Formats: sequence, C-alpha cells, structure tokens
Amino acid sequence: MVRSMISLTTLPESFWGYALKTAAHTLNRVPSKAVESTPYELWRGRKPSFSYFKIWGCEAYVKRLMTSSKLEPKSDKVIFVGYPKETRGYEFYRPSDNKIFVAQNGTFLEKEFLSAITSGRKVDLEEIREPQEEVPIVLEPEQRDQAIEPQIAQDIPRSINDPISLFCDNTGAIAQAKEPRSHQKTKHIVRRYHIIREIVDRGDVMICKVDTDEKIADPLTKPLGKLKHEGHTRSMGIRPMPDWP
Repeated sequence: MVRSMISLTTLPESFWGYALKTAAHTLNRVPSKAVESTPYELWRGRKPSFSYFKIWGCEAYVKRLMTSSKLEPKSDKVIFVGYPKETRGYEFYRPSDNKIFVAQNGTFLEKEFLSAITSGRKVDLEEIREPQEEVPIVLEPEQRDQAIEPQIAQDIPRSINDPISLFCDNTGAIAQAKEPRSHQKTKHIVRRYHIIREIVDRGDVMICKVDTDEKIADPLTKPLGKLKHEGHTRSMGIRPMPDWP
C-alpha cells in the first residue's frame, strides 16, 4: 500500500514514513475482517468521521500568515503528506524550502490529481502477430486476369430488370421544400432555399403523396393478403430469383 501511494506522487522515497503513518491512520478507520467493527470504534467507542479525509500526495494551496509586500502571492503551493497526531489539521510539504508544516485548512487539488493519474495510465498497446509462412502461388498467364476479380463478386448479381422505388415518409424534407418561410424544421437559409430545391430539381428526390393502401407494411411481421403481400414485398426491394439476370 505504501509503495502504491508513493508511486502515484512526485514525492521522493524518503517520505515513506509519512505514507506509512497515513495508511495506518486510514486502515484504523475502515472495516476489516479481523473485527466486526472498525479498530477506531473499538478503541474510542464511537464511529469515525471521514469528512476530513484527503488524497495523500495531492497538491494544495495554503494561505500564508504574513506577506512582505502586496505583490507576493497570498498562498503557497504545497503537497499534502499526512495528518498530525497532536492537533487537528493537515501536514504539508513545501518544496520551495524543503520544509514540513501543519495547517488547519487548505484548498486541495484532488480532481486535478486524479485526472493526472488517469491520463498517465494511458498506454499504447501494439498488436503483435506471429509471422506466418506464406507460400507463393504462380498462375498461368491466362489465369492472372481471372484471379484479379474475387470469385465471390462473380456470384453476386449486378443489376435487376426494373428499378426499385424507395419511399421515405420525411415530413421535415417536405416542409423544407414547400415552405418558403421560417419554420421549426430548419432556420438555415442555404439549406432551406437552395440545397433542398436543387436536389428536387435534379430529380434525386421526388416529393409525392402515397395513399394509405400503398404504404409499405412489413410482410414478414404483419398478415397481408396475397396481392398486398406481393406488392409490398416488391416495394421493399425483395425480388424473386427469376427477376435477377
């Protein structure tokens, strides 16, 4: 536990004593398998408080007691290293003068400390593959052209006899194409006045009304008559095998 605490901070290994004291302070206040309650509760007769717990090794700002001039900073950036035994407060290490002092409060940068740990653990993993023996295949000159195109592509039909009409019940596209004024569907001038109208003029999209009887219903989930079943199936793009070339 002490090794893990020191490895996640910038403190030198000489602070292992403070890490050990903080670890013992924490373990005495958490449940364990040896006793039914916490060791602190057995010794003091009351439940411990965790409101003052801080992350060991995180940076903090502690207000200075005195400043020589108004231009100097009012607080020092320090590192939290433990809890004092004689009084309430926290033990801080100030790297600027290599001193440890006790203060009752400070602004702890715990979120920044956790985010730095998370970003530091990102490791780029490279996929290692064992080399496989490859056997070169020599083809005859007349077979090289045939090997360029995969065999599976030759088995797939390229076209059908009649095109498929796909209907889309898009109220937003209808509103954009027919409504010249501003509406809730869009407020962008280029999209409302130019793009949709150009697509319609090119014939890429055709706006038309589809009757209720001609609206596509899924023939695989809904019971339909024979004629409706065949018509809706063709509208979905499903074709029987004789229709394919």
